[in-house]
Amino acid sequence: MIISFHVLNIRSSLRSAPPGDAFEAKRRKNAHRPTFIAQRSSLNAHPSSLITQRSARLRQEMLSKQSEERTFIAQLHIHTAINLYHLTADIT
Repeated sequence: MIISFHVLNIRSSLRSAPPGDAFEAKRRKNAHRPTFIAQRSSLNAHPSSLITQRSARLRQEMLSKQSEERTFIAQLHIHTAINLYHLTADIT
């Protein structure tokens, strides 16, 4: 279910807010901002928790990629050391 939180909040508040109050000033100030749309897995999920979950998942993926790169570099160093050992053994 895709919900536009910003627009829904403004529409519901405009019905209940009298003209000229603080909400109206805030609405005009924020009118240039793009609408925040998030895909919600359940009705109880809060948008900030979805952002936190997404950032945690992206961080975990980044750490996993860094770990794979470090493993590859370590293996490369080991193979390089072995090759250098064999080269020096062949020379002497």
